[in-house]
Amino acid sequence: MIFVQFYELATRLSDLRSLRAANQGDFTAFRNVLDIAYGRKGPLWWDLLKLLLRGPTSPRPQPIITGNERSRPPAYSQHLATLLTSTLSRRTKPLSANDLKSPPTLQDRAKLSSKHVVFLGPF
Repeated sequence: MIFVQFYELATRLSDLRSLRAANQGDFTAFRNVLDIAYGRKGPLWWDLLKLLLRGPTSPRPQPIITGNERSRPPAYSQHLATLLTSTLSRRTKPLSANDLKSPPTLQDRAKLSSKHVVFLGPF
């Protein structure tokens, strides 16, 4: 209990030092304060990212490898899927709709329709 209180106090003192440095003109501290305030880092960033990765109503996709729950591909929200497949939002080649369903680097042995599954067995 005492350790938790000490940790919280140390965190608050660190935040206070960062704010004071930003007020005194330290560019790095000022940039850090702005990043936290606008959700580019810190807990707000994680909250915003959760909404982008999976919308509240989006269903979970089926696992790529049958019986392995950890092989589920990520569930992209409609907004994130639009950003990933748009040429305007990317400097590199945009992803196709099939790339969002199954990763393009997935080994043939993981695909159940592959001839490798017959010889080697599924993962």
